[in-house]
Order: sequence, then C-alpha cells, then structure tokens
Amino acid sequence: MTSADLPSREAIARELERLCDTDAMRRSPSHTRLLRHLVGAALAGDADALVERAIGIAVFRRDPATWDPRTDPIVRVTAGRLRARLAEDYAALHPSPAVRIELPAGGYVPRFVAVASSPGDRDRDGVAVLDARREGVDESFAPIGFALVVPAHPHAYT
Repeated sequence: MTSADLPSREAIARELERLCDTDAMRRSPSHTRLLRHLVGAALAGDADALVERAIGIAVFRRDPATWDPRTDPIVRVTAGRLRARLAEDYAALHPSPAVRIELPAGGYVPRFVAVASSPGDRDRDGVAVLDARREGVDESFAPIGFALVVPAHPHAYT
C-alpha cells in the first residue's frame, strides 16, 4: 500500500460527519459522542484518550474519583453497540463511501479504510486497509495528513 492509498484527514472528517448525520446516530447521542471522541483522538495521535478509563471520564462524564470500569461497563457496552451500528450502516450503504471508519473488537482505536486503487493493495473486501497494529506502521505517516495511534503494547486497549 502506498501513501496515496491512505485516506486523507479531510476524507475521514467527511465520513465522520456522514455517519453522525444518519438517523440511527442522531437517535443515539452517546454513540455520536463516542465516535467523535475516538476519531478525534486517533487523528490527533492522542493514545492516552483511547483507553477505557479516559473514554469513560471524557465521553460518559464519569467521576474520575469514584468510577470503576470493572463495575460499570458503559464504555465496553457502548463500543460494542457502536461497532454493530457501524457494520449495519456500511452493509446497507450502496455505493460504499470512499472511506470507512471501523472500530475493531478488542480495543478503542479506530481503523480508517479507503477504497483501494490497485488490486494488490486490497483486503478480502476489496479495500485498502491501514491498521497500525497489524501493519506495524509508525508515525512516519503523519506528514500525509493524519497521525496514527500505535499502541505501546499489543494489548494496551483491551
């Protein structure tokens, strides 16, 4: 995959707005807040904002002095519902958008998927995928228009 195949910051922002403007997302402000937070933090390269505790405090307004994610699973539950909602949206959308925003299971780091320009850069669904964890990508991609969040540890977001 070349840097020309990676989605631009602007394309990601347009897709974020399209998703947030769907009827399903407008009916669920918590999903909209969570998606905006995750995408914004990823684009800013703010890995600290992509952990369960930080999300609970920032997105769901949990009290940092008393909130325990082990007993209040709001982040995990809402992220699971958001994953399902995104999958439903993309399954029903034809034609596919130029960029997809995905939230892989097991973490809170979004993945930005662009339509591939050449067959060699396609995954099984025919799209170019930039997944910092799978590709071993480092911050050298930042000059092309967005920053990647690369977990310090493979299980940092689980």
